Amino acid sequence: MTREERQQQARATTRRAILDAALELFVLDGYAQVSIRNIAAKVEYSPAAIYSYFPSKDEIFFALAEEGFHMLGAAQLPHITSEDPLDGIRAAAWGFYEFSRAQPQYFALVFLDRRVPRIAREYERFPFMAGLKSRLQAQMQRCVDDGMTPVKALLTQQGLWALLEYRLARVARRLPLMGPLFVTWQKVVEATTGISLGHGATIGPGLWIGHFGHIIVHDAAVLGSHCHLCQGVTIGRGICREGYGVPVIGDGVYLGPNATVLGSITIGDRARIAANTVVTESVPADAYVHPAPVTVEPSFVDYCEGTLGVSPSR
Repeated sequence: MTREERQQQARATTRRAILDAALELFVLDGYAQVSIRNIAAKVEYSPAAIYSYFPSKDEIFFALAEEGFHMLGAAQLPHITSEDPLDGIRAAAWGFYEFSRAQPQYFALVFLDRRVPRIAREYERFPFMAGLKSRLQAQMQRCVDDGMTPVKALLTQQGLWALLEYRLARVARRLPLMGPLFVTWQKVVEATTGISLGHGATIGPGLWIGHFGHIIVHDAAVLGSHCHLCQGVTIGRGICREGYGVPVIGDGVYLGPNATVLGSITIGDRARIAANTVVTESVPADAYVHPAPVTVEPSFVDYCEGTLGVSPSR
């Protein structure tokens, strides 16, 4: 390695240390509260040395924003190629959520801190984001052309309200003072939709809640990807042969109206739980579970005397 290459490597290492220190401070204390002097102290450099890498604190932010947007673009781009425009938008939204989970510091700095410099002033620095934006806009326009507008979806899909609150709460609960806000929001969603998705639950992508009303997912439950919950579903803690605990639901599982799944059990991938079924033991993949068929008696008297062996007059 030549002397010039060693110098370039040392400079790149120092620049990385400055960015890492700044990101940590910006998220911990807030962008507005951090100075170049604070960043210099954290990396044990003089403020003058920091200025030799970045002419201002804003430039440090823009460098971090550029990194964050590149990471977001990598998470989003594979999801915007679906032939179904609504599926493409859902997948892109999931990519955004995955980015927030994988890079919580970048997410907090760029999307939650309201005091950072406005990206619009330096938008030419992010041409790849312009391409991503145009692709999303094209998918949205296709949805509009097909009659499904974002406003219509937001106003008519109560399950979307509950799922949006859950996804954002899973990210924001790591941030100071955000927990009480989302607990309040959760209670509002529960009161208006009858849907309770525990913030501690692990729910994979593609959850579909077709109808609102009396849906409860325990705080410790685990749901795989692309599950379908109908109205009246309960996934909760209970006692069963496998022990006391909460279910683990696989991928692509369908739970029909008023289905109840309780206990430390596992529901295999692609299983279908019929309406009004109570499940307290594990179900293998691809299985179909349904309640016992109803019995029709000729009359109440025949039922009492023939089946129960008692007189209906008692």
